[in-house]
Amino acid sequence: MTLREVIAGALAVNPVVAAGEGSVRTAWSTQRVAYGAYLPTITATSSATRTGASAGTSSPIPGVGTSSSVARNATVGLGAAMDLYTGGRRKANDAAARAEVEAARSTLVADRYAVTLAAQRAFYEVIRAADFVRVAEAAAREAAQLLRYTTAQSRAGTATRSDLLRAQLQVTTTQQQLAAAADTLSADAYALGWLAGANGPVAALDDWTAEMTRPLALDDSAIVRLAVDASPTVAATQAVTLADEAAVRAARSLYLPTISATAGYSWAASATTSSAGTRPGWNIVLGTTYPLFDGFLREDAVTRAQVAADVARVTTVDARRSARAAAAQLLGALRTAVAEIVLGTEAIRSAREDLRVQMARYGAGISTMLDVLTSQAALVQAEQSLVLARHRYRITRASLEALLGRDL
Repeated sequence: MTLREVIAGALAVNPVVAAGEGSVRTAWSTQRVAYGAYLPTITATSSATRTGASAGTSSPIPGVGTSSSVARNATVGLGAAMDLYTGGRRKANDAAARAEVEAARSTLVADRYAVTLAAQRAFYEVIRAADFVRVAEAAAREAAQLLRYTTAQSRAGTATRSDLLRAQLQVTTTQQQLAAAADTLSADAYALGWLAGANGPVAALDDWTAEMTRPLALDDSAIVRLAVDASPTVAATQAVTLADEAAVRAARSLYLPTISATAGYSWAASATTSSAGTRPGWNIVLGTTYPLFDGFLREDAVTRAQVAADVARVTTVDARRSARAAAAQLLGALRTAVAEIVLGTEAIRSAREDLRVQMARYGAGISTMLDVLTSQAALVQAEQSLVLARHRYRITRASLEALLGRDL
């Protein structure tokens, strides 16, 4: 799978993203409820009753010596109620709901990039493991070639028994390293398949050349400024601060009276065995509610809302500082990784040439076994260092994109 396919699969099946999308939907529903507080509530009622009564002397024979009457009543009504003045509580609740929607959106962006970063890590882990397998295979081939040279020289009497044993040990060691690298690759491939929503191992398609030739879309100062002002984490904390400040205003509105109005129209019909009639009617009620003392519940609500707002403001400032430090750190690590890649590529070129010379000298009987083994170890170390440098570059760049909430 390509990196794009892995990311798409991870976003489709990750429960964190699903929860974030659900939070956005819930926040939208809360905002709809806040808007509905400006609208009247409308209710329809209906009822029907039937009663019967009897009068006269009782008789053991039913219907003899008694009289009865039946009354039927039916009522249908339509009513509406609406708060005319709430001391600013509806406006504060609406502002808090809008801020909660923005916070949910920003949190969802952060969650999506966190999942994207996890998918990228798993993808790059597979690439790193595959590169280590490639390095181990090359080391195994070189060890086998060295063993062939040593065996030929041993038969010719120019290599010692110790040289032959060292060459055999080098072959065994490289085979063990190859087996360990292959096992790591298998485990990483299964982990990548799990994150991407596959039911088995997934191989990663590497395109390092295109990745290295893609420069950052912004310069360092713009990246730091974007991280401080508009990163998803900072945006989410800012929205939470706005929501908590609106909650403080809503709590303080409890000290003001609530003025509400209700209106209704009803139609009632009644009928008995002797008469029948209807009574339509309507009513309008304007009322004011003002709690004089509620056991300090208003004070508790204001205190809790104020504490939450204070904590949110401090959290926002801290998130800004953290984003600035993280962006600067990641930019520095990215520059270091680029330098390590350049130096590592040159080191491999030198190590390969050194090993070629040492193998030629050893084949000619000029160099020693120790020189060849030293050159082989240096080449393996250089190749592994380059693999790690590329891995650090990829992870650092992905981490920077996750911090900013946008691709670079």
